Amino acid sequence: MLTKFEIADQPNVTILADPGPRGSNHIKQFAALPLSWIPTTWVYKGGDLRYALNYGEMRFPVLQQFLEDSKSEWSHKGEPSIE
Repeated sequence: MLTKFEIADQPNVTILADPGPRGSNHIKQFAALPLSWIPTTWVYKGGDLRYALNYGEMRFPVLQQFLEDSKSEWSHKGEPSIE
């Protein structure tokens, strides 16, 4: 599916798979973050987690938009709080 939607071969995409096993011994943490559902989709930029979605929450057009957004130079860091 990632290839069908031209996502898998993008230079800013890394695909990692859980090697298993499934069941009670499944992976519970990845990159020092809790992992509660497999498959899950995480989008990073510059080492910062930008989006985290579980199975069923992701649609390919949305993923494609997230990847496009991840190329953007805009950042909220350093911006004043709206609170």
